[in-house]
Amino acid sequence: MQERRRQAFGELMGVRATLTQVVRDFQDSKIHGGYNFQVYALTKDKIGLEEGRRYLQVNETLGTELARERKRMYEIIASIAISFPEFPMKTYANLNQVGRVPPIPSPGDIKTVEELNEWHNRQLIVNSENVANDVDNRLGRVIDQIGELLVVTTDHATGKQ
Repeated sequence: MQERRRQAFGELMGVRATLTQVVRDFQDSKIHGGYNFQVYALTKDKIGLEEGRRYLQVNETLGTELARERKRMYEIIASIAISFPEFPMKTYANLNQVGRVPPIPSPGDIKTVEELNEWHNRQLIVNSENVANDVDNRLGRVIDQIGELLVVTTDHATGKQ
């Protein structure tokens, strides 16, 4: 049982890193795509159109990867629920929406390239903050709680204080 607990704990630490990165990249690709499509709308520069299409394809690929990572997270959480029956069930309910950050606002109303560049930079910062709060920090709190339980159960099992 103790080995299963450690394995689930380690897997959750791993999915925290990968899910955080995939969510960030997924949202960033939306930002970059919207930016490049709007560059094309404002300047008629075909590179903007091509880059917008490329980021759309990247986003579709990342969407599939995101779904896989969220599935993996739920499987790990189920394993943790079985391995740590003393862990509060309400904690699991709080993880239901992990990886679902707010939609990116459309840059469609922006009329100048300068404003568009500001929008682009601001959205990348906001996205990074949203992902940190939604994925990294939320899973980190669960990892900390499980780590405390793991230390307590390990100490109890070995008789060490």
